[in-house]
Amino acid sequence: MAILRPLKEGNVRTYQEKVGLGYLDILAAEMDADLDTIYAAWNGRVGTGDLQDGAVTTPKLADGAVTAPKLADGAVTTPKLGSLAVTGSTIANATIDRTKLVLGATVRGMAFAPCFEVLVNGGPVSYGSITFPASGAYVLVSGELVGGFVSTATGQHWAQLELLIGGVAVRAWLQSISGVPANAQTPMAFPFHYIDVNPPAGNRVYAIQARTSDTQSFFRADQFSGSNRAGYFTVLELA
Repeated sequence: MAILRPLKEGNVRTYQEKVGLGYLDILAAEMDADLDTIYAAWNGRVGTGDLQDGAVTTPKLADGAVTAPKLADGAVTTPKLGSLAVTGSTIANATIDRTKLVLGATVRGMAFAPCFEVLVNGGPVSYGSITFPASGAYVLVSGELVGGFVSTATGQHWAQLELLIGGVAVRAWLQSISGVPANAQTPMAFPFHYIDVNPPAGNRVYAIQARTSDTQSFFRADQFSGSNRAGYFTVLELA
């Protein structure tokens, strides 16, 4: 905002204009008025109206001068955030819900393999394996093996499905039968689920196999479906 000099004799603002109108004396009151105007402007400092739009540039701001109370709510928009500027430590706990996640964000990787028809006579007999590049997060192993069980002898018999990790059995699922006539077929299904908690990073071999209680007992995967597949085997790593 411009500062105007006070009016003088002749209703003008400069002494040169005043003298040009025939007012030759410079009055003390006029001089005081000029000086008072200067002092008032200085002592009053710079107000909002004295600043031109866009006059305050970055070099005029001291480091750390713009604090949170000076920012309007919602004023910081996405384009004002630097790449990777928002880190885990700046996000409050329990604030990110499912609507903020892109589809598939909670899955690091997945592998799938079918279980093909196999005849188990004692065992163990392998149904296949998956070599998975684990990164250290939780790994969910799941699937289902279906088939039929028959024994040539009466009595107590069983079939068992086993999960191996790196060649070591870590979990088993068992189904038993008794009081069934010899050579009678009994349908069996083995749904299996296992969570490998924080495995070391690197290739990890997950395998499934089956065995029966004795060589008189037979478990034939895919006995009733009429195809050459007996189920499925999935490895899913969670983020």
